Amino acid sequence: MKKTIRNKELLVGVIFLIVGVAYFALAFTIPSYDAYGGSSVVDSSFVPKVIGALMTVLSVLQLVFSLRAGKKPPPAAPSAKPTEEDGTFKVEDWDDDAANRNADTKALIAIFAILIVYMALMSVLGFLISSALFLFATMMLLTPKQKRKLPVIVILSVIVAIGVYYLFVYGLDMVLPAGILG
Repeated sequence: MKKTIRNKELLVGVIFLIVGVAYFALAFTIPSYDAYGGSSVVDSSFVPKVIGALMTVLSVLQLVFSLRAGKKPPPAAPSAKPTEEDGTFKVEDWDDDAANRNADTKALIAIFAILIVYMALMSVLGFLISSALFLFATMMLLTPKQKRKLPVIVILSVIVAIGVYYLFVYGLDMVLPAGILG
């Protein structure tokens, strides 16, 4: 079981390493537009280069940690203690991996679906509105029901979307899709 998890982690690391290196290399093919007249490091290819570099570094770290984890002896199994409620032992009490694997898969698929809808709505609604909706949907999906506070999630989604918008438009002088806001 542990070996298959390690193999999956290695496979994910290799895939993201390939994607990161390709993304970084392709970022150099982006035509250069420098809003500051050639005196700045920040041009139209700056953010893609940073993303490609980060993806490459993180995937290398993923590979290193996966390889190191494979060399360590497996941890001892937790002691099987009965639960306080009815005195019976339940696997779910100590094996989060088995209990949450199906929920994690569903959440991952839902995030990919939300991301596809986000990209589709970007040109129609614009960066600001679609990003706020994306953040809202993602936070609602990932926050446990008992900890959800709708006003906090709405306010946080709007503030982060506005902050990122202003950072890119006014800080980095980049053009983002305006959508229905014109």
